[in-house]
Parts: sequence; structure tokens; C-alpha cells
Amino acid sequence: MEPDATRYDIALVGAGRVGQTLGRLLLALGHRIVFVACRTRASAERAVTFIGAGQPMTYDDAPLDVVQAGRGVVCITTPDAAIAPTAVHLAGVTRFKAVWGPGRLDASLTRLWYGYR
Repeated sequence: MEPDATRYDIALVGAGRVGQTLGRLLLALGHRIVFVACRTRASAERAVTFIGAGQPMTYDDAPLDVVQAGRGVVCITTPDAAIAPTAVHLAGVTRFKAVWGPGRLDASLTRLWYGYR
């Protein structure tokens, strides 16, 4: 059976209330939750239990390369204050395309990702 081109491999980085809800909804839509990365493994394990899928891990252990090939999406779902440092950390680890849904932050944050697309 051919993989569905509309399905994505999702990595959740930061999985508090918003990240867990997003993960659960994406899973319900048929996307694959590859891993859930949090500051602590215990937080990631709780998030995976709520979402119903994914491998729990810490930010530093997250193998972002597994979601880069073709249909991979990295969702940074940290609090606003942690978005910039998380993006900088991830940019130092790998190259990825970022999707940003603005909360309270202005669009100047996107300059962090221009070199990493």
C-alpha cells in the first residue's frame, strides 16, 4: 500500500497543554507522531500517554533527522518565552523548515529561521 501523501511525520518539541492537544488532534487526523521531546523525560512520557503515540525523549535526545525526509514537520509548542531559544538550539542541531503560528510574539522572531530553511 502506498503511503498517503497528505500524512506527515510529526515531531513535537515542547508538549504542555497546547502541544499535547495538537499531537492528539494530528494523530486523530492520521498523521504519525514520531517523537515528543520535553525538558524532562517524565514530562515527555506523560505527553505521549495523553497523545497516544510517539517516543518520549528530552530535547537533547531528539533525533530531528528522522522527520526531515520529505514529509517531516517539527512543531515547536513551547511557551512564547522559550520559542526563540528552542529554535536556536534546534538550528544548531539540524536543518529544518519551521512553521510558526503567532501567539503574542511579533513576526520579527521569524528571522531566526530564515537561514535554516
